[in-house]
Amino acid sequence: MAGLFYRLYSSTWSYRVHFVENAEPVDFYNKHPHQSFVFGHWHGDELALIGICKHSKFLTLSSQSKDGTIMAAGLKVMGFEVIRGSSTRGGMRGLVAMLKKLNEENYYFSFALDGPNGPRFEAKAGAHLFAYKAGLPLYQCLVTCNRKWNIPNTWNKSYLPKPFAKIDLCFYPMPQATKSNRDAVLKVFNSRTSVSPANKA
Repeated sequence: MAGLFYRLYSSTWSYRVHFVENAEPVDFYNKHPHQSFVFGHWHGDELALIGICKHSKFLTLSSQSKDGTIMAAGLKVMGFEVIRGSSTRGGMRGLVAMLKKLNEENYYFSFALDGPNGPRFEAKAGAHLFAYKAGLPLYQCLVTCNRKWNIPNTWNKSYLPKPFAKIDLCFYPMPQATKSNRDAVLKVFNSRTSVSPANKA
């Protein structure tokens, strides 16, 4: 019931999607993507992001914790396909399962960059590792929301967009993931924590 309410509630939000710094645009409003790609976002932005997933084919990891079980149930109602696992528990099984799904059809693969437990804005290797193993383009997604309620006492500074909020998603292209450039890519992830005003024009 909560998931259905959230689906209706999030339908009041409006999204603007920006592909910046010469990133190749991707059509999020297509239930049958022509290509797969991987994007990473910071924790805290997940509630704002999942409102767009009902328009296309998204797949993500959800931790095997109690909170992860609740989140997975809500994500499925919103339209995500969810595989259980995280960097701390069941992570490799989750990545293998995602690779198998990639062999079946195209998806947009979503990762929380700072893992299930943080620290916030400290990227872990999951998105890079999957993009490398899958040979897929890798993006970083930064989110801004003009009207929101901050959720208190959360390590990830999570928030809930207010009704009729305007949400901007800025996708930055990352270097093609290779076996040797993990640290360099994580450094780029960590250097971006907010959207430049120029990238929302």
